[in-house]
Amino acid sequence: MGDRIKPCTRVRGVSLAAALAVVFALWANALAQSAVGRISQVAGTPQVTRAGRTLPGALGMAIELADKLATGADSSATVTFDDHSSVQLSENSTLVIDEHVLSAGKTRVSLLGGRLIALVARGLRGSAADFTVQTPNAFLAVRGTRFKVKYADTSAVYNGPSTEVAVMEGTVAASNRSAPNQIVEVSAGYETVILGTQPPLPPGPIGLAGMGGGRKSFPGAGPGAAAPPPPPPPPPPPPPL
Repeated sequence: MGDRIKPCTRVRGVSLAAALAVVFALWANALAQSAVGRISQVAGTPQVTRAGRTLPGALGMAIELADKLATGADSSATVTFDDHSSVQLSENSTLVIDEHVLSAGKTRVSLLGGRLIALVARGLRGSAADFTVQTPNAFLAVRGTRFKVKYADTSAVYNGPSTEVAVMEGTVAASNRSAPNQIVEVSAGYETVILGTQPPLPPGPIGLAGMGGGRKSFPGAGPGAAAPPPPPPPPPPPPPL
């Protein structure tokens, strides 16, 4: 009797091991599918909020859909997606990963406050506007590859929500969320500002509306800053003799 039971025991053991292997493979595959990118650069102590839990953002940490990444006064972080596009979050900023479909080349993120700089990889994306950054008052459909975005609920120069976008490469289609059909195209080397519920201002050269470079972030007068007034006209020529 013992000789008959042993083969059955071995078969059951093999079946259990195979079942565990399948379960592990499915779990690993599901985990891989839920991750849309990773933190590829970190400074200070950013935080990731996921399903109601707050986790420390660490180098190499997987980023999933609906994750909220927040930086403090002395922290920053870069998320690199699985198509090699990246979003660099400056200090005192908050970003939410709303959508990312690698097969469709589609990404949508929300900047709830602060500043970011995005680098969009075109290798796996078509020519359509498939990388979108939204703020509480703006939609930015990206047809370019490198741009900066800055958002504030209020600032010293505008008492209300304002979004700035500056384009270094390519083109960004900017609109206000309250009037999404009033689109302003912002080309490389230009920027625009979106104030409150107003449509985007006519684009001007980068630097006039507040975006630029700096030690720890993108400096300037801040969201809502207007371009300086034009210089006075030259004096009229003297009358002929």
